[in-house]
Amino acid sequence: MTGGAPPVISFGEDGRVSGFGGCNRFGGGYTQDGAKVSFTPVLMTTMACAAANTNRLESALGAALQGDGAYVVDLSLIHI
Repeated sequence: MTGGAPPVISFGEDGRVSGFGGCNRFGGGYTQDGAKVSFTPVLMTTMACAAANTNRLESALGAALQGDGAYVVDLSLIHI
Protein backbone atom coordinates (compact mmCIF):
# COMPACT_ATOMS: atom_id res chain seq x y z
CA MET A 1 0.00 0.00 0.00
CA THR A 2 1.17 3.50 -0.63
CA GLY A 3 0.81 5.75 2.39
CA GLY A 4 -2.37 4.15 3.74
CA ALA A 5 -2.97 2.25 6.94
CA PRO A 6 -2.12 -1.46 6.76
CA PRO A 7 -4.90 -4.07 6.73
CA VAL A 8 -5.93 -5.38 10.15
CA ILE A 9 -7.94 -8.47 11.10
CA SER A 10 -9.10 -9.29 14.63
CA PHE A 11 -10.55 -12.59 15.81
CA GLY A 12 -12.70 -12.22 18.92
CA GLU A 13 -13.21 -14.95 21.48
CA ASP A 14 -16.96 -14.52 20.83
CA GLY A 15 -16.64 -15.96 17.30
CA ARG A 16 -16.69 -12.57 15.59
CA VAL A 17 -14.10 -11.34 13.10
CA SER A 18 -13.61 -7.69 12.25
CA GLY A 19 -11.03 -5.56 10.57
CA PHE A 20 -9.89 -2.91 8.17
CA GLY A 21 -8.77 -3.58 4.61
CA GLY A 22 -6.89 -0.34 3.97
CA CYS A 23 -9.96 1.71 3.05
CA ASN A 24 -13.05 -0.22 4.20
CA ARG A 25 -14.04 -1.97 7.41
CA PHE A 26 -15.46 -5.50 7.56
CA GLY A 27 -17.03 -7.87 10.05
CA GLY A 28 -18.70 -11.25 10.36
CA GLY A 29 -18.44 -14.53 12.19
CA TYR A 30 -15.96 -17.38 12.21
CA THR A 31 -15.31 -20.82 13.67
CA GLN A 32 -11.95 -22.49 14.12
CA ASP A 33 -11.10 -26.19 14.11
CA GLY A 34 -7.33 -26.63 14.43
CA ALA A 35 -5.74 -24.85 11.46
CA LYS A 36 -9.08 -24.60 9.63
CA VAL A 37 -11.01 -21.34 9.83
CA SER A 38 -14.55 -21.09 8.45
CA PHE A 39 -16.21 -17.72 7.96
CA THR A 40 -19.89 -16.90 7.99
CA PRO A 41 -20.77 -14.16 5.52
CA VAL A 42 -18.31 -11.32 6.09
CA LEU A 43 -19.68 -7.91 5.15
CA MET A 44 -17.48 -5.04 4.04
CA THR A 45 -18.31 -1.35 3.64
CA THR A 46 -18.11 -0.11 0.05
CA MET A 47 -16.40 3.26 0.22
CA ALA A 48 -14.52 4.28 -2.91
CA CYS A 49 -10.78 3.94 -2.37
CA ALA A 50 -8.41 6.38 -4.06
CA ALA A 51 -5.50 3.98 -4.60
CA ALA A 52 -5.96 1.19 -7.15
CA ASN A 53 -3.66 -1.12 -5.19
CA THR A 54 -5.94 -0.72 -2.14
CA ASN A 55 -8.93 -1.81 -4.24
CA ARG A 56 -7.04 -4.92 -5.41
CA LEU A 57 -5.90 -5.73 -1.88
CA GLU A 58 -9.42 -5.38 -0.48
CA SER A 59 -10.87 -7.53 -3.26
CA ALA A 60 -8.34 -10.27 -2.48
CA LEU A 61 -9.00 -9.96 1.25
CA GLY A 62 -12.76 -10.17 0.70
CA ALA A 63 -12.35 -13.29 -1.43
CA ALA A 64 -10.13 -14.91 1.20
CA LEU A 65 -12.78 -14.28 3.87
CA GLN A 66 -15.46 -16.25 2.02
CA GLY A 67 -15.98 -19.87 3.05
CA ASP A 68 -13.32 -22.16 4.51
CA GLY A 69 -9.58 -21.98 4.37
CA ALA A 70 -6.29 -22.69 6.03
CA TYR A 71 -4.13 -19.65 6.60
CA VAL A 72 -0.59 -18.98 7.72
CA VAL A 73 -0.09 -16.12 10.15
CA ASP A 74 3.27 -14.36 9.89
CA LEU A 75 3.89 -13.17 13.43
CA SER A 76 6.85 -11.10 12.28
CA LEU A 77 4.32 -8.61 10.89
CA ILE A 78 2.69 -7.99 14.27
CA HIS A 79 3.56 -4.68 15.84
CA ILE A 80 2.91 -4.16 19.53
